[in-house]
Amino acid sequence: MKAEQATQRTCREVEAGYASAGGENERTECTAGVTFTAVAGESSCQLCHSCGAGEREATPCTTTADRTCQQTRPGWYSPYGDNGQYECPKSSDSALSSFAGQPSCDRCADGYYRNDGTNASLLSCQRCPDHATCTDDTTLSTIVLDADFWRLT
Repeated sequence: MKAEQATQRTCREVEAGYASAGGENERTECTAGVTFTAVAGESSCQLCHSCGAGEREATPCTTTADRTCQQTRPGWYSPYGDNGQYECPKSSDSALSSFAGQPSCDRCADGYYRNDGTNASLLSCQRCPDHATCTDDTTLSTIVLDADFWRLT
């Protein structure tokens, strides 16, 4: 009977972007945009984080780094868990806006106003009248009239 020879194995740490579960001699690459390992020697890949409400992706999740997020710009929004940002809706007669870092567009844009006591929407935001100034989220009672013009309300 022939004696079995033992094979000497040399193990090395898996690099960032890969994982190797304990006892396995294989490495598994993390999936870009889904999982990552930022340091060498990890036994499993971590899930990439999603951006929160009012945030957009600043840098994508790669196999070696998690995604980073930043606030959306004014006039743009991002719902929770959606890593993109979207421009606030506009129509031929109306336009919405938002502050930076908002999950929705809840204000009338510059050049539009809404009636007091109503929420901003494409139906409630109306074009500013001639000879008046409507800044961000103006209401009927806060419209600024040009000199020598007046209102009944």
